[in-house]
Amino acid sequence: EMPSQGYTLLDIPNPKIKFVHVHPDAGELGRVYRPDLAINAAPTAFAQAGKRPRRVGIAFNGNTEAAKPYLDAFVRGMDEQGYGLNRDYALETRHALGHNDRYPAMMGELLRADSEVIVVGPNTGVEAAKAAAPAVPIVMAGATDPEATGLVASLSRPGGNVTGLAFNSA
Repeated sequence: EMPSQGYTLLDIPNPKIKFVHVHPDAGELGRVYRPDLAINAAPTAFAQAGKRPRRVGIAFNGNTEAAKPYLDAFVRGMDEQGYGLNRDYALETRHALGHNDRYPAMMGELLRADSEVIVVGPNTGVEAAKAAAPAVPIVMAGATDPEATGLVASLSRPGGNVTGLAFNSA
């Protein structure tokens, strides 16, 4: 083999250096070189393997039992879009237990848990999230009249860090 710019090709079939071979086709692994470590993986899956899942904070108004169908639907919807729980994202959930005054403390907990986006339902929760996290994306999950109540500038262009679904909007 001929050196090129100070680099040399690997010795076939046994490279003299530690060699890791990553390929999506298992039949290609070890076909030319005998690697110290052969990894059967697609390039994107291999590249993402070391990534930390994104943290999603979800604040529910009710208790754990009441929130379960909504949480299950969220996980199912994310899965349908190709995002796997604990692979691509991790959940931090908090429950107000019907006490709206708990939202500011819950937002603080979600932020301390490094939530990168916050999903929250009622207006009081969205208000608390906006106050606690002006730079963190907030997804409304059924706020009431967010434009009329000032949660967003308009439904078509919410502005700021708030977006999502709304009920009873004119």
